[in-house]
Amino acid sequence: MHLGIKPLDESNLAIEPSLASNAITLRLRGSCDAFAVTPLGGYLTCVFAEMERTGCTKVTFDIRGLCLLNSSCLKQFITFLHRLRSLDTDTKYAVDFVVDVKLGWQSRALAAFVRMCPDIVSVLRVGANDSETHAG
Repeated sequence: MHLGIKPLDESNLAIEPSLASNAITLRLRGSCDAFAVTPLGGYLTCVFAEMERTGCTKVTFDIRGLCLLNSSCLKQFITFLHRLRSLDTDTKYAVDFVVDVKLGWQSRALAAFVRMCPDIVSVLRVGANDSETHAG
């Protein structure tokens, strides 16, 4: 199976998708600022459609490369999560966010996602030695 979504390189935001073991991984770099809201929203819509097309039940957003994630971009992720939760299916979805343990703002920004969707969302803190610490 191949991935039907392409990399994004728009304004100050880049997203690199990959597919392995029935899971989509998206590496985000740059800035999720006001200029990234529309491209990010459109991209997340494509990711949702790709999950439906491929039957993928897991998506990982690696945001360690982000220097900013504003509230308008957070709302785009909330819309994506809401769409997953709204599916009338018995399928169990998983959404992981990989954050840099040294950038505390990343974990704090995503805390509401874990509270909103504790059955779907996990935040994985990655330290200097790349060992993961699970939270939520």
